[in-house]
Amino acid sequence: MTENYPNSFYRGISEQYYKDGYLLPESFHIDTDTGRSDGYNEISITWNDEVDSFKAIASQLNERTRVIQFQAGIAEIQKKEFEERMRPQLMLKNMSYERAPLENNKYHGNILLKDSLDKTMRTMIKSQLALLAQARIHRNPYAEDAGNMSKTIC
Repeated sequence: MTENYPNSFYRGISEQYYKDGYLLPESFHIDTDTGRSDGYNEISITWNDEVDSFKAIASQLNERTRVIQFQAGIAEIQKKEFEERMRPQLMLKNMSYERAPLENNKYHGNILLKDSLDKTMRTMIKSQLALLAQARIHRNPYAEDAGNMSKTIC
């Protein structure tokens, strides 16, 4: 990971993954159908390179419904905290991260997980990510009910 990365990254939160004031581990869906040949699966993120990176993820539309995808907000994770919490998995090369710009989001990237990890380890990693993300969830200003959100978020 010699590339320069910003101090934090974002993960969009769909309403079904925010329950009773808690961010559920399922909010960190692991995409196993990416066509990668390097032995990793992906969890999509957006790198916080500049102000426009928040706008890119907050304004993202659901491909099927064409409405704002992340109605429950945008979680922000500090890279330093992520690296501290995930140090064992990063050192074992079970986990990594990358930049992977998309046509509609030049800040896009991925958390990478070895596809050989068992279900228990994947669940533990997703739970840790949810705990990290819980600390800072921004309101999505593009969401339909952004002014009426009752969650305790930033």
